[in-house]
Amino acid sequence: MKKIILVYHQINEKDPFMSVTLNSFKKQIDYLVKKHFSFCNIEQLMEKKHGNYVCIIFDDGYKSIIPAITYLKQRNLKYSLAVIPNRLNEPKYLNKKDLDGTLYFHTKNHLDLTQLSTQKLKDELKCDYDFYSKCVVYPMGKYNKDVIKIVKKNYKYGLSLLPFHVSKKSNNYELPRICINGYLPMAKFKLFVSKLGNIYLHLAFLKRKILKQDYLSK
Repeated sequence: MKKIILVYHQINEKDPFMSVTLNSFKKQIDYLVKKHFSFCNIEQLMEKKHGNYVCIIFDDGYKSIIPAITYLKQRNLKYSLAVIPNRLNEPKYLNKKDLDGTLYFHTKNHLDLTQLSTQKLKDELKCDYDFYSKCVVYPMGKYNKDVIKIVKKNYKYGLSLLPFHVSKKSNNYELPRICINGYLPMAKFKLFVSKLGNIYLHLAFLKRKILKQDYLSK
């Protein structure tokens, strides 16, 4: 059984660290379908006990993802959006009318939660919208014990950027997600979504930790 959460930010050819081309995205999705992955949201992913499941999440809500969403809809595949409410309707971001799929709260302003005072942290994590599921996505994958303590009071899940597959041992408030960008060749994408790839990702993360490197950096 495999349970994987994949993160995309933008769909274009501008910044490979933050973007994937539409052609690459389609190839990746086609491969997941070929390998019989079922597309689902976080809640469904956590409930499954047999089979292979993938949750596709677009972080931030950039307008450039619309062609990718269109492709997923054409193939009748589920996806999720991690939305920053205070950026909706801005030039580079989706409008409220564009919101579709399963919606997750990506905090009000996409601030580094680990740098906020307790009161500001509470304000940033307070969702005033009723269309978000009980799931918060940590901006830039950054969080600490104080963040989790507050998140636990209002949300069922917290999504990190720890680069692993989801397992029985995964903490609901530190759920791992694999960030996909334009530097990733197709061969490595195939590796990442395999069981062997999960071992590889853990070892690569451990190596960076030993070398005291930021696993979120380029």
